[in-house]
Amino acid sequence: MPPPLPARHSPLKGLLAFERSDAGGFSGRHEDIDALVALLTAESARAALLLGEPGVGKTSLLRAGVLPALERTGAIVLFADDASRPSESLARAFEAQRPTAKRGQEKGAEYLARVLGESSAGNHVWILDDVDLALARDPDGRLGRELADLLRRVASRARGRVRILLCCADCRMYRLNDLELRTGSLFPPAARYGLRRFNVEQATEVLASTLDGAGVLADPDLPGALAQELGRAGLILPADLQVVASMVVSEEILSAADVARRGGAFSFFARWVNSVAGATGDRVLALRLLGELAAPAEQPCVVSVDDAARQASVDLGFATQAFATFVARGLCVSAAGAPATDTENTRIASPWYTFSHELVASRVRALVAPVRLRAQRAARALGDAAHMRRRLSPFQLVRLKYAKVQPSNDDERA
Repeated sequence: MPPPLPARHSPLKGLLAFERSDAGGFSGRHEDIDALVALLTAESARAALLLGEPGVGKTSLLRAGVLPALERTGAIVLFADDASRPSESLARAFEAQRPTAKRGQEKGAEYLARVLGESSAGNHVWILDDVDLALARDPDGRLGRELADLLRRVASRARGRVRILLCCADCRMYRLNDLELRTGSLFPPAARYGLRRFNVEQATEVLASTLDGAGVLADPDLPGALAQELGRAGLILPADLQVVASMVVSEEILSAADVARRGGAFSFFARWVNSVAGATGDRVLALRLLGELAAPAEQPCVVSVDDAARQASVDLGFATQAFATFVARGLCVSAAGAPATDTENTRIASPWYTFSHELVASRVRALVAPVRLRAQRAARALGDAAHMRRRLSPFQLVRLKYAKVQPSNDDERA
């Protein structure tokens, strides 16, 4: 009996990264995969740096492209699932692949150094993604010291058998300055690889492959028409291709004429967010919640359900259900728990969320700004009227109803 066919994974990922299991549906990056594999398997290679803007597909390239390609060369590839604790994360990945277990209270770095010293089999490639975001949350420098120790002491015991690939957004490469000072010139230009946006031809190929993999029986000219439209603004971000492909499927778009009737490809992101918000049962309130998540200027934006509900003047039950919808539709993901400085037990128990991709925050911030502004004006008018003990005018009542702002205390209800 022939072996069973591998499961076919959907190439529609939205703004979530491709995983190793999605390698069959990952397209458009063959040259980049080959270049990175060559860089990491070169005899002189020790450390390399993958750079690119947010949304260009760095994580997807690593997980669905580079990782399986390196494994085909016979390398032992360890992908750190937590860049803020690289040694422990790499140690867990190694334990999952090899029978050698930790000894007692052995730390991750000690374990890696020991198993590398005891074995001479195989070359290793250790991949650390989103290092820049992890370093941004490292005010005391602990992570910087751990990374430097990992690079200098642990990897050096492997006698050249370990290559380390770090990944970060090019706009935040300055986060690595201290690490380079600790380890010397770790990433000379020859050890850096920049991932670029797609041109129209590449975008057409990726869209055609994605829609075909999703089973869309559309006009053969549709991928090219979409890519041409997106390409009018310059090179094309892969994240935008995923949003466009998802909307083509969900709205059953079959031709360029269908795209035009829906406002063009550039409207698809706003249509997607509005469709996710509408799926909660109340689009306006859902957009207000998303506005609270997008409000902080720092990255990544993280908020608890309790905080978002209170700040948006939304019922907690609705907020809980809305965030579940955001996650189910790929707009948000669960985030780490409450900050350690937060001592309110109810807030610690509240789920925390962040956007599925940092690219979303700035776009959602602009999209929901009118909704938030209307709600803020209506709430201010209601508060002023309560303070002055006067009734709202008919126009203000209409504005209050349209903005879906509810009284928050007895004075406002009166």
